[in-house]
Amino acid sequence: MSKQARQGNLVVLRPFGVFGEDEGRHRFFPQVIEKLSKGLPVQMTRGEQIRDYVYVEDLIDAYIMAAVVPLKNVVEIINIGSGKGVSLKEIALNIAKQIGADENLLQFGTLPYRPDEMMYLVADNKKAKTILGWTPKTSLEKGIENMIKWYEQRGG
Repeated sequence: MSKQARQGNLVVLRPFGVFGEDEGRHRFFPQVIEKLSKGLPVQMTRGEQIRDYVYVEDLIDAYIMAAVVPLKNVVEIINIGSGKGVSLKEIALNIAKQIGADENLLQFGTLPYRPDEMMYLVADNKKAKTILGWTPKTSLEKGIENMIKWYEQRGG
């Protein structure tokens, strides 16, 4: 087998903060949605951590695009995220607003930060745009709305 025949294309996607329907109940979005929907308090850190979240359907689109992208015997590692940072506090407040829950149920500062807490994690998604032609279509607000509807349809 020739060296050229052994080489091939490899696209590795590195998804950042994926969220969406049927997400594990131990994760941030489902915990906040579930507790606020039931009128229960949500203990949190101060919520200053900045994260980059991408809606699950947008991630699926990126995987489909990566499977068919024409490359020339290269390996590409591509970040998949919105490229926009948002604080956990802003996310929790957005969820409370969409549910119509009392914001006072969000108990910011009642939990300490972990000793190794990463305070800033945002994707540089330039390669996703240039190589795959991918950008996320679903806003954080719309994704949260979809999740809330999904949980309501399943009785919380």
